[in-house]
Amino acid sequence: MIPKLVLVAVCHVAGALEATENDHASLVQSAASTHPALQARPRKLHLLSHRSCSQDPISDGCGGASKAIETLRRIAGNYTQIDAAHIYDRLPDELMNDPRWQRHVSSNVRGRGYWFWKAALSKMLLDKGEMQLGDDLLYVDTDALGELGHLLKMREETTEDVVIRKQPHCEHVWTKGEIFERFNTTWDNPHYGLTQQPKAQAYLMRLNARTSRLLRTWEMLLQDFHLVSDEPSRNTALDGPWHKRKENRHDQSLLSMVIKASVPKSGTCKEPDFDCDNLGQRDETAGWSVHQELGVPGLTVRYT
Repeated sequence: MIPKLVLVAVCHVAGALEATENDHASLVQSAASTHPALQARPRKLHLLSHRSCSQDPISDGCGGASKAIETLRRIAGNYTQIDAAHIYDRLPDELMNDPRWQRHVSSNVRGRGYWFWKAALSKMLLDKGEMQLGDDLLYVDTDALGELGHLLKMREETTEDVVIRKQPHCEHVWTKGEIFERFNTTWDNPHYGLTQQPKAQAYLMRLNARTSRLLRTWEMLLQDFHLVSDEPSRNTALDGPWHKRKENRHDQSLLSMVIKASVPKSGTCKEPDFDCDNLGQRDETAGWSVHQELGVPGLTVRYT
């Protein structure tokens, strides 16, 4: 039987997030992580990564991926701050057998499904209780190992919900027009389109009600194979004029847009490859508000 104190906290969070019954377990964890009387253990740091070419990394000729995973495991072992390492050299059966991801995990799809598993693995670990609200999540690609030390330092120096690297690339160059349409905006919107797109190759998340909602929203958007894929926009009139010279950035584009739907400032961009529209002196916050469907109220982000 759940103590009355937990039920009160759950009802409060549920009202704030308009949660469904499927979120009940996460909300109980949220209550436990925020009420001192219910805290059962100290905050843990979880390292997450995945790299594979197929479900058989030994015999499929993907030796580079296996070596990268072993390198990450070895390096991670040197950091005493990491309490649990979830490092995958193949996708778990839970994802392979999930009907939502069947097109993503078919053969020869880039990034084992355009990198949908970054959100899906995080959500899976939360649902199974291997990670809990109140813990920290550190994700790093196997080709971004230099970010480990930086993010561990940021963990001690920051309090924001999300810590992620900024970069000069402009959103409208690297995100297809139909993603902008999904967010009820356009490629030339000062806040969404003319600002920088952060890197999704490494980030730190404080696992709480806000980042749990961010992960759920990101995962939901990744289920749309067309949005996450290299498929061209069905309506190319929605694309920015420079997008055709580049490509969609898949999971990164969607994460960037969810963050922009949640926080008022992303920062200017200056595309390195050619001169194109950017924020300049315009105020990206003018007219902005948290996206009613896809935004996360109260989310805080540190761009480094």
